[in-house]
Amino acid sequence: MRRGALCLVLTAATFAIFSRTGANEFLLYDDAQYVVMNPRVAGGLSAAGVRWAFTEFHAYNWHPLTWLSHMLDAQLFGGDPRGPHLVNAGLHAAAAVLLFLALEAATGALAAPAFVAGAFALHPLHVQSVAWAAERKDVLSALFWFAALLAWVRYARRPGLARYLAAVALFSLGLLSKPMVVTLPLVLLLLDFWPLGRAPGFPKPRARAGGDGSCPAWGRLVLEKAPLAALAAAAALLALRAQAAGGSINRLYPASLRAENALVSLVAYLGGALWPAGLAVHYPYPVDGIPWWGAAGAALLLAGVTAAAARRLRDAPWMATGWGWYLVTLLPVIGIVQVGNQARADRYTYLPLTGVFLAVAWGCGGVARRFRRGRAVAAAACALLAAWAAASWAQIGYWHDGVTLFTRSLAVTRDNGDARYQLGQALLRQGRFPEALAQLTRSVELNPADPHAQNDLGVALSRTGGRAAAVAAFRRAIELSPTYADPYLNLATALLSLGERTQALSVWRELRAVDPEAAERLAPFVGAGGAP
Repeated sequence: MRRGALCLVLTAATFAIFSRTGANEFLLYDDAQYVVMNPRVAGGLSAAGVRWAFTEFHAYNWHPLTWLSHMLDAQLFGGDPRGPHLVNAGLHAAAAVLLFLALEAATGALAAPAFVAGAFALHPLHVQSVAWAAERKDVLSALFWFAALLAWVRYARRPGLARYLAAVALFSLGLLSKPMVVTLPLVLLLLDFWPLGRAPGFPKPRARAGGDGSCPAWGRLVLEKAPLAALAAAAALLALRAQAAGGSINRLYPASLRAENALVSLVAYLGGALWPAGLAVHYPYPVDGIPWWGAAGAALLLAGVTAAAARRLRDAPWMATGWGWYLVTLLPVIGIVQVGNQARADRYTYLPLTGVFLAVAWGCGGVARRFRRGRAVAAAACALLAAWAAASWAQIGYWHDGVTLFTRSLAVTRDNGDARYQLGQALLRQGRFPEALAQLTRSVELNPADPHAQNDLGVALSRTGGRAAAVAAFRRAIELSPTYADPYLNLATALLSLGERTQALSVWRELRAVDPEAAERLAPFVGAGGAP
């Protein structure tokens, strides 16, 4: 009865906060290529769409189940952003409930799992994953991650082929939603240690797996995860191929800088979990380097926590499981293989912070029992969840539209060329051309090698009367990315407005080699007709 009541409260509280996303718009930032301007998605569910989702890379990713969910949104809601946003909120609430049920089944407790699930559901660091329509892959993969976790706990308690296959199937669905869930086999090994008590040589907090009370050897524990690990390896390879094919793997940053940034990011995420202020959609990469004391201090802190967890393996095993969960699940996105140009991202904490919440919940539970302060600890936990919920409500408001979102990002970060570019794009979309020009000019100053910023700068210059300067910006964008079609189209248009039809025709010929479809659309305007 109490379990059902907690599930209802958790669902209601989560949806009450995140239903605010229903008032938000789609963003140009990824929502365009994922949803708004993706003809495969806009066409709704179809046999051709299913085939495309499973056989093609798009937007640097391969996550067919996520594409199918976007297609279903288009089928149900058309182009209305309210539907996809509210679906994200519902999936997030369902994932929180599954997390609660999995931890309750694994530990037999109610209060601590409820706190962990509540923290997962209401923490402001998780707003990005829910409020951003393009991050459907986060909430969908987490739903299957926690469902697989629950299925695995049931298998571990009462081994059987059907339970095992259920866990494998749910894990497969998670991989088809987002490959970040590849770390689940390692997390399951941590759970074997605690709370499942299947690891040989350690205290058993609950009844051992197996009806005879026997404890599997480590070899068997590893071997039973082998099919899951094989699926994870295949998904990881597909993800790397998709990222490489799209050109999103960033090879500009040296390995030493990536390692330093990884250490600092691990600590920054912990800081954000404790004090979630100054959150931004994009944190610029520290291309000028990280102070030695910053990386060294982060390394010492991480080593200290790891050593403390290792020392308390027997009397506080939840520390090792929670800390290991945090470190392991961040591995795919910590930046050793750098994808994109962000230093870190709030959405990367969506699954990893669960480990931190788990360690905090059981640690505070131990304090409450030792000092007989259960009510005080419970009241403090409820107050903390309420504070996080209020902060999430405010954070969701920043996601209302692109101008609001990136204005906020610029207010809480420094030298953020990407945020200025995105703000400039959003301002162009609203017809606020002088403001857009100011932002895009500064973006190009910060990121002079970005062809997209150069192209949009040219658009802003064209709309504010600077056609000659616009021509130079478009030519620079082509020089930076010769296969990028947009600046060719914009350059030809700018040349035509200046009366330079011969030069525009020359640009058309260059475009024809890059994008024949775009060249065909442009042909009547430059007078190309059937020109060779």
